[in-house]
Amino acid sequence: MQIVPELVDWTQVRLIRVSLGYTDTDNNVQQSKDLIFSAANKASTTWKVELKNKQHDQFTYEVTYYLASGLQKTIGPKTTKDRALILDPTETHETAPAPVHFGFAAMAS
Repeated sequence: MQIVPELVDWTQVRLIRVSLGYTDTDNNVQQSKDLIFSAANKASTTWKVELKNKQHDQFTYEVTYYLASGLQKTIGPKTTKDRALILDPTETHETAPAPVHFGFAAMAS
């Protein structure tokens, strides 16, 4: 998984902690890693895990942004099959809701 911090405005964000996890209980594989990004350490990085079962390729992540204002913003934990994690402090906690379709039965008058 490639972790990409290029969207981060380092005048607004002091530090980012990315917690990554992979579990494949059938093959007794469990790996985790915490990565720290800052203005001084902002290069994209790669986290590699050997997949014993290529069909089991979901990873979990949680991102905590330590903002210059003193606040913290945490996204996740989330599960993904994506091979790139784009760090974006403007990301919201929720994804856009699925559209709701209402079906109305015709009423007899």
